[in-house]
Amino acid sequence: MNSVVINIVGNIIAFTPFAFFLPLFFKKLRSFSRFLLAMICIVSTVELLQFVLLAGSCDIDDVILNVGGSCMAYGILHIGFFSRIIEKITLLQYRNERKFPRISEHN
Repeated sequence: MNSVVINIVGNIIAFTPFAFFLPLFFKKLRSFSRFLLAMICIVSTVELLQFVLLAGSCDIDDVILNVGGSCMAYGILHIGFFSRIIEKITLLQYRNERKFPRISEHN
């Protein structure tokens, strides 16, 4: 029973960082539907690679739990308190980019 719980919790947590970083780095993935599609593709690719390379196990429940966990994290990060923190982080990132323009902007 203990290993089952660890497997489920691990699969839910495994892709939660994507809920923060994908929308932060890719503006198009800030909508939930695009984020969901991207996560399905990413997780399916990982599972397919596990199957082809004979590394780990390839299970549909891994896909469901990984995508579900990342979507839960996406939802949590887009509610009030966390949303304001993310907005402040992106504003700081924008301000730093303006202070140090890229080389292509000098031409």
